[in-house]
Amino acid sequence: MTAAAYSVGSNDYSGYFAAIGASYQFDKQQSFKLFAATEDSDYGSDQNLVLGYTYQFN
Repeated sequence: MTAAAYSVGSNDYSGYFAAIGASYQFDKQQSFKLFAATEDSDYGSDQNLVLGYTYQFN
């Protein structure tokens, strides 16, 4: 999965956002997710890395 956006506004505002993610399901009960994103605009910048593990009880 990927996403990207670029924005332009009044008073010379500009910014962008980009993200990529992936997931893998080991079996019916377990899955793993990875998501990375970066954002930069006139208000500042931010980077995120998210890891997730899911286990579903029966």
